Amino acid sequence: MKDRKETIQPGVLELEKLAWTLGYNTALATFPGMCTWCATSDYSSVKCAGDKGPCHHPTLRRPCLMGLGIRMDKTLEKIGTPMQKFPMDDTTPSPLTLILLD
Repeated sequence: MKDRKETIQPGVLELEKLAWTLGYNTALATFPGMCTWCATSDYSSVKCAGDKGPCHHPTLRRPCLMGLGIRMDKTLEKIGTPMQKFPMDDTTPSPLTLILLD
């Protein structure tokens, strides 16, 4: 969760901004797994507003791939990149994301 909040999510947003500045009409970053902007300081949980009120970070939140109906296994298969298979034993899964451009 710490990698997602401190590295992946900010990095993907920077790439999204770069795409806009390069002239793409549409640039939409996605996040692997759940949003972690509201993770607790020890990363033990996420304190999302959920149905109790508006999002605490509405300009930062982005959809996850599954929420957009994108199957990463099929996407990777089409570009010839193997996806990690389950069970993974002691291997940590690789977090994958996409930036959709038009």
